[in-house]
Order: sequence, then structure tokens, then C-alpha cells
Amino acid sequence: MRFVFTLLIIVCLPVSADNSLLEALSNKAKNVERLSGVFIQNRKIAVLPLPLISEGEFSYHYQTGMVWNTLKPVQTKIHITSQGIQTENSELSPQIVGSAQLAKILLGIFSGSLEALTEQFFIEVNGDITAWHLHLTPRNEVVASQITFIDIRGIETTESVAIADANGDRSDLSFITHELVFLEK
Repeated sequence: MRFVFTLLIIVCLPVSADNSLLEALSNKAKNVERLSGVFIQNRKIAVLPLPLISEGEFSYHYQTGMVWNTLKPVQTKIHITSQGIQTENSELSPQIVGSAQLAKILLGIFSGSLEALTEQFFIEVNGDITAWHLHLTPRNEVVASQITFIDIRGIETTESVAIADANGDRSDLSFITHELVFLEK
């Protein structure tokens, strides 16, 4: 479940806080109709000598939710909608892994909700609207027991995310956005 939570923070345009840059990024996220692209995840597990590398596609639509589709090395798909979070892979039948309440929170983060991130993280902001960096550290012990920090960097959208786990593991994700469509005003 922690993976699903951090997944949305990863892909989303950042949200929350009183900082004008953060406000601008949040407002931009609120105007995204759909977003899609590819990702590469390099996961370093403290007890393994080599990293685990996965690749896939992601897509988000403000009305229907998000799909995170891992293609290599194992095919897995995560659907996040207002009804809940569901995973599926080629070997197992679909499984519900998260409640509708959690899904709504995650989709709220992705859509630029101002409250979602600041409830869970302290956020340090650097840069400007054309090149930004967010450093998130947990506000409470429950989150801190899982995540040490999250670094998010972007230009027009999120380009990279580094997640340091409390157990010494680390995930580095790179994103290439192929489609970014804003809502018409």
C-alpha cells in the first residue's frame, strides 16, 4: 500500500503549502485533464548487490483516475479510481488493495489538492515554475517508519523522484511524459 501512496506522489505535480511556487504548481496540476507517459524505476534494496529495474507506462485522467502499468520485468497493472485501488498481473486475478477512501485521497493528491501532502509531509521547495525541486520529509511517526524522504524534480511535469525508505532501500524513478492535456477554460 505504501507503494501506491508514493506512486501518486511521484507522478503528480506537487501540491500544498503557503509557498507561491508550490501554489503555482498546485494550480497547474488542478488544470490537467490527462497525462500519460513512460517510467523507469531503479530500486536498490539494501540486502541485494544489484538494483531491480522495471519499466512501464502510466496514464491519468481527471475523471477516471490513474493506471500504472509495469511492463518489464513482470507485467502488473494498478488502477486507482474513486471506487478504490485494484491490482492485477498476468498470474493472479484482480485484487482490491485499497479502499475508496484511500483512493480518493490519492486522486486528490494527484489532482492538486492543497491539503493532501501537507497533512503527511513537511515540504521544502526550490527553483521556479520552469525547474523545481521538492524535498518531502514525514510529519508523523507512521509515515516516517516507512519513508525517510522523497525528492521530486520537474520542469513542465515531474521528471524524477527519489524515495528513501526507512529500511535503507531506495527507489529512483524517471518519467517521460508523452501527453499532457490541460482542461479548456
